[in-house]
Amino acid sequence: MTLLESALAGVPSIAFECSPGVAEQLDNGRGIMVPRDDHHTFVRELRRLMHSENTVRAMGARARTGATAHTPAEITRRWIDLFNETAASRI
Repeated sequence: MTLLESALAGVPSIAFECSPGVAEQLDNGRGIMVPRDDHHTFVRELRRLMHSENTVRAMGARARTGATAHTPAEITRRWIDLFNETAASRI
């Protein structure tokens, strides 16, 4: 959830490889995934972001765009559509 919250705020994340859900949130340049327990790579990538405002802005914009599919309003809309489709197919 924290990755989604930061993405909605336009803040790119750096995370260790740990689950497919995390990888999905960070793919397509929306964040950075580093190998599990590779602290040197984590620090290197963090430093890279700290020294490149343009990269942070670009990644943040992609993160925000990607995260909009997971907002409460969007999830609610999907559920309502599913219920409506299901109800319509039973008539």
